[in-house]
Order: sequence, then structure tokens, then C-alpha cells
Amino acid sequence: AAHAEATTAASVASQELERRRGHAQTLQARLEAVADRRKSDQKLVLVAADELMQVKSETAQLKAKAEAMAQELADSERRAEETEHKALAVARELVETSQSIARLRGEVAAGENLRSQLQEAQREKGTLEQRLDAISRRQPSSSDQRGSAQEPSALTALELPLPTSPAEAELRELRTSQDRAVNEALRSA
Repeated sequence: AAHAEATTAASVASQELERRRGHAQTLQARLEAVADRRKSDQKLVLVAADELMQVKSETAQLKAKAEAMAQELADSERRAEETEHKALAVARELVETSQSIARLRGEVAAGENLRSQLQEAQREKGTLEQRLDAISRRQPSSSDQRGSAQEPSALTALELPLPTSPAEAELRELRTSQDRAVNEALRSA
């Protein structure tokens, strides 16, 4: 019976040993699987770390490009504003120049008008002086009778003696209007 007990105990011990070996193998397999997973996870962590570094680098590059583009945009807007200010200044100068030219043209036209009025008055004066000379040759004028040394053409309208004939009256009136026209022309100029 002791032998049977020993055989049974040996058999039980042998079964226990096999069970424990199987359990140890299972644990070993699990341990190896965990180690493999750990290696795989470490590889994934390294790959993820590499990807993260690459993304950070690309992000930094994109940020630098965005800042450079923002600076270029600000510079471009500043240059556009400066160009606009310069264009406005040139436009103002053109307007001022155009106004000055128009004013000068007006003054030239007014001067030409005054010049033509003066020439017309001088022609009328010459015509009347010729008529007066013709009348004076036909009859002596009152200034000749007084013994005046001045020619009638040299007298102003205020210095002329009272008219003795209609021609002298017309000449006196013409000289008066001519003097007024010349004075007005001189004041306008």
C-alpha cells in the first residue's frame, strides 16, 4: 500500500510537474508575447516620435513662411500706400499746374484784349488827329490864335480848349474816352 501510495504520489507529483511545466510554458509564451508587443510598441513610439518631430519641423517652416508672407504683404501695402500718396501729390500738382496755365491763358487773353483795345484807341486817335489837322489847315484853331506852342495831338482831353467846331468836339470826346480806356487797361494790367 505504501508502494501504491508512493506510485500515486509520484504520479500526482508527475502530473503536477507537467501541469506546472505547461503553466510555465504558457507564462513564458505570454512573457515573450508581451516582450514582442513591447518591442513593437517601442518601434511605434519611435515612429510616432519621428513623425512628431517631422510635423513640428514642417509646422515651424510653415510658421516662418506665414510670417515672411505677412511681412511681404505689409511691405506691399506700405509701398502701395506710398505710391497712392505720390500719385495724389502728382495729381494735385497737375491740377494746380492746369489751374495756373488756365489763369495765365486768361491773363494773356485779357492782355491781348487790352492790347487790341489800346491799338484801336490809338488808331482812332490817329484818325481824329488827321481829321483835326485837315480841319486846322482849313481854318486856324483857337490854340493857334492864342499862340500856343503845343500841337493839338500833344494836348490831353483836359488841356484842349473848348471846341470851336464839331470835329474838335468829337476829337475832345474821343481823347477823353481814349484816356479812360488807357487808364483802365493800365489798372487791369
